Amino acid sequence: MYEDLINQILRKLKKRKGKISYSREKLKEKIETLVKYIPIQEMSKLVKHPEIFTLDKNTLEHRIEYLIDNFGLTAVIEAPSLLTYEPSTIEDKIKKYKKIFNRSREEIKNLIKRFPNILTYNPETVKRKIEIIALELGISYNIASKLVYENPRILSRSEGIIRYVLEKCGKIVLEKPSLFYKSKEKIEEICK
Repeated sequence: MYEDLINQILRKLKKRKGKISYSREKLKEKIETLVKYIPIQEMSKLVKHPEIFTLDKNTLEHRIEYLIDNFGLTAVIEAPSLLTYEPSTIEDKIKKYKKIFNRSREEIKNLIKRFPNILTYNPETVKRKIEIIALELGISYNIASKLVYENPRILSRSEGIIRYVLEKCGKIVLEKPSLFYKSKEKIEEICK
């Protein structure tokens, strides 16, 4: 029933370093575990992260339940690599983000629900990007962190792009944070 999926996973795993053998039966068992939680049509997103399929069945089940219970199914679908993280690692990041954003645990959980990839980022890099925004715009860290909290996709941009947008547009980004996602041509046009 899951032959195509198994073949895709095996191809991905073979490209990885190391000579580990993966049985079709074990992969089928893990897929069956995952489809209890994740719609089959979304499974292709997990295949992009074959290391998920190297986890034992119990670990996989525990992690998926933890993620769904805390952040919802969307978090698993949008950021499937989170399945490779220990829940304790995620909890440590939540604590760090509470300090970085000066927000409650519940507010950080809501941030993660809106932008689950933040858990894959280094908290120090997140803090540095907020500091860059504050410094370049001459605003307080709190105002910059609020901007990023409300528009977390800014974090998906490199520091270079963030600096470029801030240099070209200045404080306009406070009113139009979507500028961080525009092409250089659009930015040049909008922020003349």
